[in-house]
Amino acid sequence: MSIIGRKVKCRVTGEYGSSDDFIKIDGKYYKSQKVYDVWNKENEDRKRVIEIISFDFLGYRRGQVFPTILTKKLKELEFYGYDVIFKTIEKCRSSIEYSVNTKSFKNDVNKISYIMAIITNNINDVYKEHLREEKTIEKQQRQTNNIDVVDEQSIMNIGSKQKAKDISSFLEEDEWI
Repeated sequence: MSIIGRKVKCRVTGEYGSSDDFIKIDGKYYKSQKVYDVWNKENEDRKRVIEIISFDFLGYRRGQVFPTILTKKLKELEFYGYDVIFKTIEKCRSSIEYSVNTKSFKNDVNKISYIMAIITNNINDVYKEHLREEKTIEKQQRQTNNIDVVDEQSIMNIGSKQKAKDISSFLEEDEWI
């Protein structure tokens, strides 16, 4: 008689499966470690983006509640991923800081809208650069894998016998003396 795990739901994908097959982290079930790692990284990137905007640009302190429009605006850019949003903020940081410090805004909602407009206007360029970087990394990995295969083949051929050329006719000493 085999013990079958109970039916559980992956917190990220929403898929159902057995508690024997899924992994449990902090009391929640996930389909695999990879699914959890990707979700966790995205979550950390999201928190970092919100902290930069609310603390660095808006001047909020820990514990202060920021306007929910920030999360709504970020949700609109979710397609790009929070790592690309973060790269865009870093690329545009000086222009965001300049506009936040020199322009006067009626309220924080207007300031957030202005910051998000700067990010939105630049995110496609950063996204394209991000895709190029990923393709380059992927290409380098493929080349590294190909080099490994070639090296293995070279090592395997080390022991192979090749017909040696006969140079004994050039080594006869009697004719030259």
